[in-house]
Amino acid sequence: MIAMGDPLLNLILMSKGPFGPNRAVDFGTSSGPLGELSALLLQRNGFALFNAGVQVFRGGAGGIGPELAEWNSPHAWKDTYGALADDLFCFGQDLFGVQFAITGNRTVVTFDPENGQRASIGSSLQDWAEWLLADPNVRGAHGFATSWQDEFGALTMQQRLIPRRFFVFGGTYDRNNVTSMDAVEAMRIRGPLARHVHDLPKGANVQLGGEQKPTRAELQLVADYGQIHLFDQADATVDVSEEWTDQLLDLRIGSDPDEPTLIGLGTARSAKVPFVLELLAQAPDQHVQQGWDHVVEASIESPSGVLVLNGPTAAKSKVIEIQVRPGSYRVRHHSGGLDTVSDDALDGDDHYGLLLWPEPYREPEVIKAVAE
Repeated sequence: MIAMGDPLLNLILMSKGPFGPNRAVDFGTSSGPLGELSALLLQRNGFALFNAGVQVFRGGAGGIGPELAEWNSPHAWKDTYGALADDLFCFGQDLFGVQFAITGNRTVVTFDPENGQRASIGSSLQDWAEWLLADPNVRGAHGFATSWQDEFGALTMQQRLIPRRFFVFGGTYDRNNVTSMDAVEAMRIRGPLARHVHDLPKGANVQLGGEQKPTRAELQLVADYGQIHLFDQADATVDVSEEWTDQLLDLRIGSDPDEPTLIGLGTARSAKVPFVLELLAQAPDQHVQQGWDHVVEASIESPSGVLVLNGPTAAKSKVIEIQVRPGSYRVRHHSGGLDTVSDDALDGDDHYGLLLWPEPYREPEVIKAVAE
């Protein structure tokens, strides 16, 4: 039982819930953190704290929000993390999906969804409750949860926040850098990222796809015929239509809904040009940063989970492979320095940027057109 005056009881008294019928949940032991969790759920089966900055999952059928057994199922989200989360029993999470978990029925830890790193909190749920109560704004995201929901609306029990630019890539804890998403989907998106960055030393390049391709990459690509191709690895050949080529020349991006696994990215020169490639969790805002002359978007499908970026005649050894979760993605193609290109298109300081994020397929769009 939870005694009067202890930290867990204080959490219960300030919480919103329960989210399911109070019940005894059998974790196979009456001792350790799991025993404490069973007693907690008997008194309040799932609850929220700090204006949804923290949620504790319910156990058993009936109710709202994530359910313990379903959440800890390997196929909910843990499979995307390789073995990083296999031994965790997650009983709750904070606003950004940082998991609160029990390992070996001996230790309570946090689990960072972006890098798979763990931090020990203590040996009991009492330690966890005391840790939360010591700093609700930082450890429970109380203030951020309140201000974000005041501006964008209340989160449902199935939603958490995820950064548009991941925190491990320099994303800020700013209301405009985060968006709401289904909590399971938010975890699955970050699983492959965590596998790549988990063992990297601080300050190292973050690996996204293949063995040598950083997630935010500064590249030099050979733009044969004034274009770069982005296509799914499963496509053995690139067969483009005349309409596709016309669109590429007019918009600086080529897309065809009948061939959704390929897009073309137009460049001002047929030469080696600088590209910056970055993967985002969500769509960026429509604001175009200074320095870009022309910005366009198109969509691409990746059934294989590997996208290939290269010039039309580049050798296979020179391609850039981007590992993603199979699905549909949006591409934003930026062109800058176009006014520096010589009349013969041989010289210039033109440069290009490519953003990629998951989003359902839709028609191409011009965000900013170059001044003629």
